[in-house]
Amino acid sequence: MSVQRTSGFTLIELLVVISIIALLIAILLPALAAARESARQIQCVSGMRQIGLANVMYQNDFDDRFVPYQGEHGPIGTNAPGPDHWTWPGMLTLRLELISDREVMACPSSERTRPWANTRLWRSGFWRYVHYGVNNRYLHGGHDVSSRDDHVSARISELTRPSRTISMVDSRHASNQTLGNYYANPYNNGSRAEARHAGGAVSVIWADGHGSTVRTPNPNNPYTEDGLTRALHHDPNNWEVE
Repeated sequence: MSVQRTSGFTLIELLVVISIIALLIAILLPALAAARESARQIQCVSGMRQIGLANVMYQNDFDDRFVPYQGEHGPIGTNAPGPDHWTWPGMLTLRLELISDREVMACPSSERTRPWANTRLWRSGFWRYVHYGVNNRYLHGGHDVSSRDDHVSARISELTRPSRTISMVDSRHASNQTLGNYYANPYNNGSRAEARHAGGAVSVIWADGHGSTVRTPNPNNPYTEDGLTRALHHDPNNWEVE
């Protein structure tokens, strides 16, 4: 009597197939994750460019000046502290309506909260926690700008190298890790630039409006390694980054 052999995988063959599939997954997953992060980084810079364009439109209406990071007495304003002062995200979004989609204030690579997402008040304090911070030390007005009356923001015409001067950067709140921050200043305990993208990259909008990424070998302290400090804060009488 002949014995009929049924076709199928042996246990060893099945284990080999499973091992090959696991190996392929291990090879492909990092590439897929990198591709996904690359897409998020492109989306991040694209959103920041929209904010940069709104700043250019602000300059056209307000004496060629960068939008101040905060103020109290109208759109040009001064850096006057107070309970009712406004910040630049609420000003550009709800007050002047230069930005129609507030989601551009959120970095797709950031897991930080978005408390501004549903506010209807342009003076709301929630706008302080967007994921991008402006260069408040010189360009966008700040307490440290002793050479400027009333801390009024700078004019684009005052810069000798606007393409090498940072206007906006990925940011985070220094003391509350769940929040972003509306300005970036390494000399202020409330704000930090954040290298949140792959390879220690920081998304940047420069003063001339173009966007790019700056990579740092030290993501935990991006100021010291890649010239961000020089680009954010430099001699206001020179307005040039070496």
